[in-house]
Amino acid sequence: MAWEAIAIAVGRVALLITILLDMLSRAFGLQSVGMWVKSEYSQVAATFLIIAFAVVMQNVGRLAVGEIATQVAQFSGNVDLTNAYTYAASLPTGGTPTAIAKAYIEAVVECERNVYLIVYWINVYVETFSKVSFDVAHLEVLGAGIALTGWVTLFHYILNNIVYLVLYHYIQYNLLNLSEYTMLQVFLPIGLALRAFAPTRGAGGLVTAFAIGFAFVFPMTYVIIVALMPSAGSVCTQVKVQAQPTNLPFGNEDPCFNNAGGIIEGYFKLATKLGLLAGIVDNLKSTVNILFRQAIFYPLAALIVTFTFIRQTGSLFGADLAEIGRGLIKIL
Repeated sequence: MAWEAIAIAVGRVALLITILLDMLSRAFGLQSVGMWVKSEYSQVAATFLIIAFAVVMQNVGRLAVGEIATQVAQFSGNVDLTNAYTYAASLPTGGTPTAIAKAYIEAVVECERNVYLIVYWINVYVETFSKVSFDVAHLEVLGAGIALTGWVTLFHYILNNIVYLVLYHYIQYNLLNLSEYTMLQVFLPIGLALRAFAPTRGAGGLVTAFAIGFAFVFPMTYVIIVALMPSAGSVCTQVKVQAQPTNLPFGNEDPCFNNAGGIIEGYFKLATKLGLLAGIVDNLKSTVNILFRQAIFYPLAALIVTFTFIRQTGSLFGADLAEIGRGLIKIL
């Protein structure tokens, strides 16, 4: 059953209960109950207005925001977001902000995988030679660790950061899945049902605001922020080319580790390419900095806007945030 049908059924039940209480108050002359029931009619009307708002946002608002964000991305040269919209538009749900955001995150994660591949490939080669050491008459004549340990430490640092970045992006991806498949289908009907009864109206208003906030505001805000801010598309394109097997550093090297001469030859070949490695690593570090903004700051800004929306509209929907806060403090 579609979430619209469930939400409308909840509204009808609330209206039926209100009508029955109104009839009882008139039949038994309960003036206080009658005055209370009159105020409940406005709450029932608010329930249907909330449902209408959610339906309009679901069918019109989301697609409009997706198209606006894509047009901004086209003018700003954000190729990844434009491609994400093209892919999302081919889905049965259409180019919704949630589908666009998920497709965009997949593109960014692919970029992070390419960065990881390049750095891991270089580190395998460099860290191997960093363990090389030759002694003559108990004196170290070749100690590669002194020259290469700093590089190895830097590579490990970049690889660890990439792991966290991918983790953050998958958290965002699953948060979008949660908002797409549970907010309107589960949380909104629960919130509307709780709003139907005066004792639970505060909790119901908060759940309703939470559902609408994460169903619409969070994905819309995220897509708009990505469209307005600098894109990672250009650097990710370069990284993708660099990650091809024929373009990887040392891709054509076949060092011989069976004898001392082959090891020394491989080390000095590596030493002659440290300048090339420095250029590649500098480019990768700038890419990682851009990916940090994609993984942390953009979704954080979207969450701030979402929680601000929940806080402001929660009171409008009947949530008593002050009382809820005091209750949470008592529980803690």
